[in-house]
Amino acid sequence: MSKVAWSLALLSCASTAETGPSLWLAWGDSYTIGDSVAPEERWPAQLARLERDVTWRIEYTARTGWTTGDLLRALEARDYPSRLAARVSLLIGVNNQYRGRDPQEFQQEFEKLLLEAIRVSRSGPQGVLVLTIPDYGVTPFGRRLPGRTDNLAAFNRIIAETTRRLGAVLVDITPISLRAAIESALTAPDGLHPSGAQYQLWAEGVFRAMEAVASERKHASVD
Repeated sequence: MSKVAWSLALLSCASTAETGPSLWLAWGDSYTIGDSVAPEERWPAQLARLERDVTWRIEYTARTGWTTGDLLRALEARDYPSRLAARVSLLIGVNNQYRGRDPQEFQQEFEKLLLEAIRVSRSGPQGVLVLTIPDYGVTPFGRRLPGRTDNLAAFNRIIAETTRRLGAVLVDITPISLRAAIESALTAPDGLHPSGAQYQLWAEGVFRAMEAVASERKHASVD
C-alpha cells in the first residue's frame, strides 16, 4: 500500500462499506474558521481537496476570539456521541496566550479538549489532528505589539507534550507562519490572519505529516 493510501486509512478511517462523505469535526478559533478568507480557502477545506480518495463533510465548531474555555463550553452544548467522526482536528490557544491567560489553566483545558476529540474519533487518538499555534508576532498587527508573543513557545510546548502523551497526530505549522515575516502574500488583508496562500501551505504540511506518520506506523507494525 502506498504512503498516501496509508495516510488516508489512518486519518479518514472511512469504512469501505460506507457511502457518502466522511465526517470531519474541525474545532478551534479564527485559524480554523478562516477569518478574512473565503470558506474554500480555510486550511481544512484545502486539505480535503488534497485527499482525492476521500470525500469529507467538514463540520466547524470554531469562532474568532475563542479560548479553550469557550470551545469547551460550545462542545458541551453539542454533546457529541462517542466514536462519531472519521477525523477531528484541534487548533486552539492563541487567544489564551494573547489575553495573558495562565498557561497552567490552558494545559488543563487543552487536555480536556484533546480527550474529548479522542472520545468522538472513531479511531481514537490516531484519528485526531492537532496543529500548533502560528506566530502572529511576524504580522503587521503583531509587530505593533513587541513582546506579545514572547511566551507563545510555552503554549506550543504544552500542545506538543499533551498531544504526544495522548497519542494524537501533531503537526507543527508554526515554522510556516514565520515565513510571513518576509512573504507579505502569506498574510490576509486584515494584517493579522493567514491568507489563503498560507493556509494552502498548512494543508500541504499536514498532508505530508500524515504520510510520514502513516509510514512510520506501517513499518512499526511490520517489525
